[in-house]
Amino acid sequence: MTLFMRISFAFILFITALGCSGNRAADTHHFSVHNQLDYSVSDAAVRIDLTALALPLSDCRYVLFTSDDATGAQGSEIPSQCDDLNGDGNPDELFFLADFGPDETRSFILVRADFVPEYENRTQAFLRVQTGGRFVDGRYVDGTGHEMVNHFDIPNEQVQGSGWAHMEGPVWESDMVGYRSYLDARNRIDIFGKSMPELVLDTITQNYHQIHPWGTDVLVVGQSLGLGSVAAVHNGEVQTINNWSSRRFEVPVNGPLRSVIRMTYNDWNVFGRTVDVIWEVEIHAGNRYTEQRVSLLGDSDGLTLGSGIVKHPPARVLHSGSFGNALYAWTSGDQSDQGHRLDMGIVIPERYTPAHLDNNATHLFSITPIDGKITYRYTSAWEFDHTHVGDFQQHVRETGALLTNPPVVRILN
Repeated sequence: MTLFMRISFAFILFITALGCSGNRAADTHHFSVHNQLDYSVSDAAVRIDLTALALPLSDCRYVLFTSDDATGAQGSEIPSQCDDLNGDGNPDELFFLADFGPDETRSFILVRADFVPEYENRTQAFLRVQTGGRFVDGRYVDGTGHEMVNHFDIPNEQVQGSGWAHMEGPVWESDMVGYRSYLDARNRIDIFGKSMPELVLDTITQNYHQIHPWGTDVLVVGQSLGLGSVAAVHNGEVQTINNWSSRRFEVPVNGPLRSVIRMTYNDWNVFGRTVDVIWEVEIHAGNRYTEQRVSLLGDSDGLTLGSGIVKHPPARVLHSGSFGNALYAWTSGDQSDQGHRLDMGIVIPERYTPAHLDNNATHLFSITPIDGKITYRYTSAWEFDHTHVGDFQQHVRETGALLTNPPVVRILN
């Protein structure tokens, strides 16, 4: 959409809102958002429960604008998306990104519109799998092509090296970074460095361990937890989600500003227990982190989870501390697969009482679930990314602080 078209569209919406005075309460919704932190933040995630705005749940034909604090007048348009997170067919959450000054409160207005503009896609989540063939002795043979799947029951024949899944599993990508998870018993997370902002990982066919104009796979995972992979820890042992009776893959959200992947694992046998696991990853435009959520169902009382950062010889030193009610830890060095600088960080809210544990392969932290649930973030920066992080420690600290102290929404009407 051109600048002229955006200005014209905003003007039409403004005139429509003014002209429909009898329906103004239904057609416009005002709210404010407060930055709890005492420093500026960019592209901070803002989430609003649509039921709090009393919006019709059958649709979300609204356009978001800034609003003048004094007069309530409509300002500039802000990209946003409405998401159906619970899968009932109705949108239940409004999501957008905004910049804030220290301790700043900004006002916004939602205006109902007959036509909602399409915004540039800056995130994606996907799983591409082969079709038309069959599994034979651990390999998928006679495939006729690949297709994208938004929800799929993963066949138990899918194992490491089968060739069934493109990139070996689910991929999530922003304009800053890409990640993937191995869709087999390894069940670990890998990183893609990006030398351009375009979303490209669904199109890659060449050897992605070599450096290309778009970037490359930058992490050697090995027997470690890679970056941010979830596991259970008990008496010095570490076990990833490496067994199940069945698995289901879903993409509940695939939007311009955020995308979400959800994996459900049934009957994980772990340290003498059997639990079901719901594992979610969420990635945001303009950001490098993945927000990861894990829910345990069943015999999970007393089960301790863990995550961390791979130990590589060029980055043996772990830097860690506490900031904004979150533990943060990070490593830096020439530890990419190709020998270039790679920074990796993880942030875990202190409410989960994270503790550093001894482990040969991973800078490991225990995480104690609350009501069977945990949420944490991990982030990375590669030497040849198209944008650079000047102070990675500050970046990691602020990634954690925004998780534990997110922008606060106040509904005004």
